[in-house]
Amino acid sequence: AAWSEVDMLFCVFMEIDLRAVRWLGGRCDGCVFQACWMDGLDLSDRTLVRSQFIGCRMEGVDLSRSHIAQANFKGAVLRRALLQSVDGASALFPEADLSGAILRGAVLPRAIWVDACVEGVDFSGAELELSAFHRARCRAARFEHARLGDVDFSDADLRECDLRGASFLRTRMHHARLDDARVDGRSGIIDADEGLHEALQWSAASSPVRPRDGTTVLSGTGQLLVRL
Repeated sequence: AAWSEVDMLFCVFMEIDLRAVRWLGGRCDGCVFQACWMDGLDLSDRTLVRSQFIGCRMEGVDLSRSHIAQANFKGAVLRRALLQSVDGASALFPEADLSGAILRGAVLPRAIWVDACVEGVDFSGAELELSAFHRARCRAARFEHARLGDVDFSDADLRECDLRGASFLRTRMHHARLDDARVDGRSGIIDADEGLHEALQWSAASSPVRPRDGTTVLSGTGQLLVRL
């Protein structure tokens, strides 16, 4: 089926297989997709404001440059999805699986990622201020040059993450795991953010790691080790 320039406002789709649909344009504000199969769909450059994709399978879906403000992806499977340059203030991703997804340059302030899996996700250059990553699994994610002011990473798994060039301001990292995370070694960047410093200390005490070149970690004694 082909939907050409069709506006679907406030429609409801439940447990429908949409994988064969070719959506060629149109708005989709306020629609509800619940437990639908949407793998591989091209939803780039769409307006999906306040739409819901609860529990949908969306592996490899292309949402690049789409407007997803206040959209709800609770429990959705978005593995290897393309979300670069999306505009999505207050978007919701609780319990979603975005493993390996691309979110370079995404604008997602106040987004909710609680209990989400974002392992290996590329957040490079993303604007994530005031977002919540509480208990999120972020292992090996890339946050290079991302804006992380007022972000809550409490109890998150940030092991092997790349945080070089990211901006931290009132970033909360209580009990976050940062084993083998890569952080800028510039003088003062750790001391300037108490939340990051606390997380590094807690992570080192929980699981001592060996520093690698370009990585900032803590030894088991709590001594800050920076190797450039």
